[in-house]
Amino acid sequence: MRTIGVDEINDIALGASLLGAGGGGDPYIGRLMAMQAVKECGPVTLIEPDEVPDDAFIAPCAMMGAPTVMTEKGGGKDDFDRLFDLVEQYSGKKIYATMPMEAGGVNSMLPIAAAARRGIPLVDAGRAFPELQMVTFTIGGASATPLAYSDEKGNAGVMNNVSNKWTEDIARSITNIVGGQLMICLYTMSAKMCRDWGVSGIVTKSIRSIKEGLIDTTTEQRFLELTGGCRLFSGKVIDVLRETRGAFNFGKVVLEGIGSDKQHEAYVEYQNENLQCVVDGET
Repeated sequence: MRTIGVDEINDIALGASLLGAGGGGDPYIGRLMAMQAVKECGPVTLIEPDEVPDDAFIAPCAMMGAPTVMTEKGGGKDDFDRLFDLVEQYSGKKIYATMPMEAGGVNSMLPIAAAARRGIPLVDAGRAFPELQMVTFTIGGASATPLAYSDEKGNAGVMNNVSNKWTEDIARSITNIVGGQLMICLYTMSAKMCRDWGVSGIVTKSIRSIKEGLIDTTTEQRFLELTGGCRLFSGKVIDVLRETRGAFNFGKVVLEGIGSDKQHEAYVEYQNENLQCVVDGET
């Protein structure tokens, strides 16, 4: 059990962006929301899945849509209170804790803001994904619904669908209709589901990748050890192509080789999160 204050928010934002390779968008707006919430309401308690009581009810939260839209539309301090109230009314259960549904970008920050304003702990778990059904909890048999949603205009509701893929498709349609961004609370779960199927330690890993991995920016091998990564290519960004389509950010980052990769080229194609890396024509 630890606390997340303003200093930790800065480290998590940078570390999550680094680990997500830019997936989930720029955390800038989310970071401001998290910092303001902590300043107004106090630090957030970060707990491990094993520290969650057996009878606890966990309600993860996130922003759904194209991350670039958030720089224009932002979010309000009451967004997640509205969502959590809807979930508690629908389920008849009191929410004990929240957690990130996504490790990178803006969604590494919003659950911190929600936890601070709600006065509940944040579970150290979560993982990035391009679509709602693409999570380990789906493999474990968990349902994405009831899913509570809310936009900045005050439109809100709860949906209950026959499958997690249907939830993705219906929620994505709503996201398109309201302007490309929707605040959601989904995959409400028991402590056991979180322990058995959650990707634990992602918040801590975000902090460590900054505190330990980048103490000396020349220690590439140390960073790879901390993240479990492997070196594919050394290069510099020479072009970035972006478009917002279907409540997603799609794009392509073009890289020109440097150092030992000087004679090579690569590009990364993404859909919100990282999809594939191609080096010299090979995926």
